[in-house]
Amino acid sequence: MNIKRNSILLLTLFSLFSCKEEMEIDIEEGDRMIGIYGSITDEEIKHQVIISKSADFYKPGNPEMVQNAEVFVLDNWSDTIEYQEIAPGVYETIDTVKGEVGHTYTLSVKFNDNGETKEYYAQETLLQPPGNIDNIVVCPFSFNGQEIDNIYKVCPYFQSLKGDVYYLSKVALDGRIVTDSLSEYSVYNFEGLSGMYINGKEMEELYDGNVFPEWVCILDTSKSDEKLFHDQLLTLYIYRISEEYANFVQDVQNSSGNDPMFGSPANVRSNIKPQGKALGYFYAASIVKGDVRLK
Repeated sequence: MNIKRNSILLLTLFSLFSCKEEMEIDIEEGDRMIGIYGSITDEEIKHQVIISKSADFYKPGNPEMVQNAEVFVLDNWSDTIEYQEIAPGVYETIDTVKGEVGHTYTLSVKFNDNGETKEYYAQETLLQPPGNIDNIVVCPFSFNGQEIDNIYKVCPYFQSLKGDVYYLSKVALDGRIVTDSLSEYSVYNFEGLSGMYINGKEMEELYDGNVFPEWVCILDTSKSDEKLFHDQLLTLYIYRISEEYANFVQDVQNSSGNDPMFGSPANVRSNIKPQGKALGYFYAASIVKGDVRLK
């Protein structure tokens, strides 16, 4: 089986209170672009959009956050979702919002920049989620038959969707998300085995009895917040994401750490319009989750 797996690497600096999401935008000295990153999901929560200005590549420090912007999201059912600024550059829906499968959401951002009105927008459709997570197994990660110290794989039982479908996973321990930054997310798809019941009987037979061949997230117990203990509650979240968002993730991964002498990763694909005027992504995702009590 060939499974595409990418870790989302650092792209720009976002402070999200309990979670820091860092995003380094490497561009030529003197250039400044807008960074926009946000999402809407089918969770009943307050969703956020982060807006910043990129710093010069050779000048260290945090990016400048864009304040006093007008931010809202329209869906194709004519509803308007309003946002308010809760911290510099951090915009949150005024009310809790639950995205709906099949709805198309359009982000609109407008603000004044030195007397000039800047406008940006992005659009995604919230896609059908995979089947429910029926069981989760956590076991040591092995490579060529050898267990890797401190590395564990999280293996769910769930019904995958047919077609070229992409997923993103997060893990929480005792209610706290520990894969809590872009660099720790994982995206993947099941090439050639889409539509199968992952880790079901057929999967195990394909691997000649090798149980739990499919993992969707990795935990590193050498990290203080990812240590595993008896009777701990592990929660796995599986997000259904678009291929375009997966491409964005792969672009960011491939551009991370580029030597500026050999070009800039500013050509990372983005759904923020107008093209070439901003970096980042606004994505829509459906989510399923499951729990397991560790033994």
